Amino acid sequence: MADMIRCPACNAETSASNKFCEFCGSPLNAAPVNPTAPANGKKIEEYKCPACGSPLVFSTDSGKLKCSACDNEYEVGTIQQYQEKRASLNADIDRILKEITSILGIDDLED
Repeated sequence: MADMIRCPACNAETSASNKFCEFCGSPLNAAPVNPTAPANGKKIEEYKCPACGSPLVFSTDSGKLKCSACDNEYEVGTIQQYQEKRASLNADIDRILKEITSILGIDDLED
């Protein structure tokens, strides 16, 4: 049986001979395991293409995430940073909308 290691990103058990996690596509290195990630080896993160919104699939040939529709390729870390920034911007937008509705005395902007 091949030596197994835990992916530092998703905590899935994967072959030590792999350069990338076979479940999430993250590079395998000496970084500590994420203790909050499930250890069942299931895909835990689904990435979407920033250009067209289609699913990204990990390509073992290039070691990158590839769009299934427009063929753009992205580094895993780049997409993770993009998603973090997008989540932060969405939180800022929600906060600003709440402030505006409070100032205008509106209960809900969707009415």
